[in-house]
Amino acid sequence: MKRTKKSFSTVADVRDILPKDEVWWDMVRNTGEKVSTLHNFHFIETPIVEQAELFEAGFGKGSFAAENDLCTFTIGRGQRLTLRADGAIPVVRSYIEHHLGYFSSPLRVYYHGPVFRRKGNKIQQSNQWGFIIIGDGDSVYDVSIMLTLLDFLRTLGFKDPVVKVNAAGCKVCRSTYRQKLKQYYRYRRRSLCEACTYRYEHDPIRLFVCEREVCGKIRADTPIILDYLCQSCNGHFQNVLELIEDNEINYVPDPYLVGDVGYYSKIIFEVYAHADASKPFARGGRYDYLAEQLGGRQLQSVGGVLYLDAVVDALREREEKLNQDEKPRVFFVAIGERAKKSSLSLMNDLRQHGFVVLEALGRKSLQAQLKAAEKSGVSVTLIYGQREVYEGAVMVREMDSGTQESVLVNMLISTVRKKIK
Repeated sequence: MKRTKKSFSTVADVRDILPKDEVWWDMVRNTGEKVSTLHNFHFIETPIVEQAELFEAGFGKGSFAAENDLCTFTIGRGQRLTLRADGAIPVVRSYIEHHLGYFSSPLRVYYHGPVFRRKGNKIQQSNQWGFIIIGDGDSVYDVSIMLTLLDFLRTLGFKDPVVKVNAAGCKVCRSTYRQKLKQYYRYRRRSLCEACTYRYEHDPIRLFVCEREVCGKIRADTPIILDYLCQSCNGHFQNVLELIEDNEINYVPDPYLVGDVGYYSKIIFEVYAHADASKPFARGGRYDYLAEQLGGRQLQSVGGVLYLDAVVDALREREEKLNQDEKPRVFFVAIGERAKKSSLSLMNDLRQHGFVVLEALGRKSLQAQLKAAEKSGVSVTLIYGQREVYEGAVMVREMDSGTQESVLVNMLISTVRKKIK
């Protein structure tokens, strides 16, 4: 019996980034680096795998996320590890472990990379770009994070982003608010979905994240946290709103906004592409207790994260490209083994001078390589054959007109640059 070869594909909800999407991902990454530099953030990178206890502590032991969302596995002698489930938690861990407060206070860092969450029997991967300011509780930093995220989106061509904002409270006022929610849901919990029944028992504030219609109807008349804020949290929230208005940020108060993680305090916000958008492009807030949950001292911190997959999907749908300074492109054709061997140094010299050099050297015939050059869309093709090797020259061909001229190697860079302009 003949055996059939097994073929492999990506895990469900985990996807490849393909060459056809290169322009969009390059656009987003280049924008991220530019915006991070302009807003004075320093890069930090954390491992893709951490101790399971780190995320359990960060999300809150016994919380729904800690119990259900982590991709955890065991190795060696019972060591439990978890794929990175959140960007901020490892950064705060690194701050504590490496005493990064000595580097700068407050510390301004950015990070990017994939995170993984378990949803039932599936693993979901998403790519994020985050900004964090650690070591200062001033409300000016809350709005600084918002402005950085908005700058990121506007640079990508999203002209009318909207910020939804809500208070998150501190340990004192959140405790009071939880009790009020418990009272409200006490005689309604039988109508909740299974996940919300769990949230009711462990963290009733998380009831607001449920998107099911039945839970949404019950939520309509719930108490809101703004009525139970302590003096400090209320003052901080009012200061943030004043700064938002002073900076002419388009915003909408949302009393039921709680975000996708439970460690936020005092302030929480989401950023949408426009007023009618249904899914956020970014989230953020203050997490003053996160360092304490991870075994350190209390550190006042604020951060925000962009969901790059959603941003790239939106860019692709609009088919809108940035007016970026694209590097000049040329196509290099080499005919014969001697020319092919000598072509590497010529192509490298062009690249050192800022040219993107395309080639199809694996195709031996001139016709096949010229066909590839036409398909690439370049305006100039460089042809290098045995005669050119002997003469120390390169044939420069303008693709639109078909005209070509022989140029000495030492004049190649300046000649090509003039022709591309």
